[in-house]
Amino acid sequence: MCTRSILLEYTTLAFQLMSNRPKRRRSAHNRFLRINGANNRADGSAPCGAHQLPPDWAWERFLVVDAGNGQIALHNRSHNRFLRGTDTGDVDGSSPCDAFALPREWAWERWSVVDAGNGQIALYNRALGKFLRIKDNIDADLGSPCGEFNLPRDWPWERFTVTRA
Repeated sequence: MCTRSILLEYTTLAFQLMSNRPKRRRSAHNRFLRINGANNRADGSAPCGAHQLPPDWAWERFLVVDAGNGQIALHNRSHNRFLRGTDTGDVDGSSPCDAFALPREWAWERWSVVDAGNGQIALYNRALGKFLRIKDNIDADLGSPCGEFNLPRDWPWERFTVTRA
C-alpha cells in the first residue's frame, strides 16, 4: 500500500534506517541516508539517535518533490542533486539539477513510498524494480528485484523512519 501521506511534498525530510535487531548487531542502523559529498555515493551517516539530526548535517536532508504518477523525488540542496538508483544497483546523486527542474526522462530519480509497517516506509524504484537499502557496511544500494507491494518482512535494511529536518 502506498503511503504518500507520510511525506509532505516540498518539505525537507531525513530518512533514518532503524532496526529491530539486537543492539550488538546494529552496525549500520540508527544512521541517516545521505549523499556523501566526498564521492557522490549514497550511504549511511555516522550513528545518530532518532529525531536527533544535527543542524549542521546538510548531506542528510532531502526536499520531497512531486515526481508525478504517485512518485516522489528526493533533492539534496547541499549538492543540488537528486537521489537516484542506477542499473548497476548503486545509489548516488544525479547530475546537478535544481529541485523544481526534474527532467521528465529521469526515471532512476523517482521513488514510490511504500508502507513498511510500524510507522516506517520503504523507497521503491519502479524503473529498476528494486527497493533502496543501507547495508551493514553503511553503503546504500538497491536490493534484489522485488515487486513494489511485496516487501519481504525479513528485509530490515529497506525500512526507514521519516524525520522532519
